[in-house]
Amino acid sequence: MVMTRCLLTLLNYIPSETFLETPNLINGHKEISPHIAPLHPFTGWDAREIVRLVQCPLCSKILHEPVTLPCGNTICRACIPRDSLWRLSTTLRLSYVNSNRDWRFTCPLPTCGQEHTGGDTSPNPDLKIVINAFDTETTRHRNVPKLAWILLKLNGFDPLSKQVLTSLLGECRSGCVGGKITAIYLMANMGKLPYNSDAFYKPYSCTMETCRSLDADLLERLKESIKPAFSCCQLCQDWFLDPVTAGCGHSTCRTCLQELLDLENVISRTSVADAKKGCPSCRQTLFVPPACTPDVAPTNILLDKLLNRFFPEELAIRRAEAEDKTRIGTTGTDLSLFIGTVCFPTQRRKLNIWQPNYILMIENLQHLRWKKRLFGMLFPNPGGIPQGDLGAVPFREYGTLVHMTHIERRGDSTYDIEVKGLSCFRVLQHGMFHLYPIGKVEWLYDIGVAAEEALEIRENVPPPAIITTHLNEEDFLDTQITDTLTVQDLDTMSTVAILKVSIDFYLAMDRDSTEEDQKRNRARYGPIPLDSKYLWDPVKFPWWLTSALEISDVEKCKMLRETSIRGRLKLCAKWALEEKKFRQHRDIWLGSKVEVGNWYCLDAWVCSVTGHF
Repeated sequence: MVMTRCLLTLLNYIPSETFLETPNLINGHKEISPHIAPLHPFTGWDAREIVRLVQCPLCSKILHEPVTLPCGNTICRACIPRDSLWRLSTTLRLSYVNSNRDWRFTCPLPTCGQEHTGGDTSPNPDLKIVINAFDTETTRHRNVPKLAWILLKLNGFDPLSKQVLTSLLGECRSGCVGGKITAIYLMANMGKLPYNSDAFYKPYSCTMETCRSLDADLLERLKESIKPAFSCCQLCQDWFLDPVTAGCGHSTCRTCLQELLDLENVISRTSVADAKKGCPSCRQTLFVPPACTPDVAPTNILLDKLLNRFFPEELAIRRAEAEDKTRIGTTGTDLSLFIGTVCFPTQRRKLNIWQPNYILMIENLQHLRWKKRLFGMLFPNPGGIPQGDLGAVPFREYGTLVHMTHIERRGDSTYDIEVKGLSCFRVLQHGMFHLYPIGKVEWLYDIGVAAEEALEIRENVPPPAIITTHLNEEDFLDTQITDTLTVQDLDTMSTVAILKVSIDFYLAMDRDSTEEDQKRNRARYGPIPLDSKYLWDPVKFPWWLTSALEISDVEKCKMLRETSIRGRLKLCAKWALEEKKFRQHRDIWLGSKVEVGNWYCLDAWVCSVTGHF
């Protein structure tokens, strides 16, 4: 039996003659870089880096039940700090909390520090495949005929006296069969290899060819064993590209997940509720922001590093194919624009198109596939008020993307169409095409559930005891809002309480309306959006109420700019409180209560005389 021995030294620094990099340490932890690792494959000389990838940065052992946190970092499930867990509903009464998002903890990694929810800590099945492959292959390598022994010598991060160092070496010196990768993996599995330790190798014998051969063979076996974990995106059935891990633990390509939430899958990008698409692997609800950008949906750092280092060639081909697809998909990105009115997201509207330029636009869209019949709607800007970088343009810069669901040509060559609002945008550039306006736009995505929770925590103080965390229908209807409530009070109320203010406004107007008016206006704007939890849907209700109210375009544009459900509900509640205050003053002036004929419409003279709304 041929036996080779080499010395493995773990240090907090690396001599200049070696080719390994020293980790950047922050508070005793290795800083995890969000950038993509260099595209060169692993070799046996990268043994320490290979093992570090599958080590937990907290306990330094091999990952056990790996959990990818919302920040993109991965730790053992057991390393989630149980002592720092706190239940949200016992301190703040939030509107978006459900049973699996009650528990919170602060991320234990010093490079993060964010608050995460217990519902986002499911084990990652792809990383479990990787860990199982490492366990299997290193165990097999310990039983090969040709063994290589590696002796471990550990130097602590703090200067040690000779006596302490001698004692430490006596405890840590051990022999491990296999190559360098196997030896380092076993030491890490025993908890004797700190995560931030780096290594260099000094041969004890004249050659390390046997050790290198074992490492090369192990790397090939590892690549074949872990390959299923990286080539199994459930949406594209291809290699992961910029993988994003959901709270259920399953991962998908970022572009695939964006397409899942995008218009091609008939999912609006404008609300948290509409983004609750089921995971393609387990069908659990995905609490993913509609815009899967890296700042709101971070890349799974560990999966990304493993991909780039174990499969650089395959990933380069996959990335090139994705870039080609992106280039093909972005040709003709100009959006046709209709200036006149706006159909708000989640709402439907019927229009009669009689202007010659817009008739041409409709005819051009008519030749496209049904799902591609999209155009933008904008409010006019008759006063020429400057609109950001656009300057004085004939339209307001914020609008909505709509889908033309029905089209009918009339005898006078005009068109009756029906559209459904999908999402909001801001115009960046504009021009003309065949006499009708077009433009390049920037999509406005809603913040995610976690951001909604954080916003409410930041603004909210404990509301009255009558408002509970999980309101059923009876509790919600019985919740009373004080008559002395002001617009400033909205900033310190729970989101569900703000919704109740707007609902009370609607009920008051409904009582003042005749049955005929109710039927006519419900036929025009549709029934009030319902929700199983709060009876009224907090996502769709602001859009519905804004459509129904005869308020100025300036106020409606404020709704288009808002990217949070809480913010939109605050706008509705603000309108309700201001209208209530105005009506009280009006009743005092007139000496009697004024009947309101149409509960959907505010008095025109109010808008013109006082500038209200």
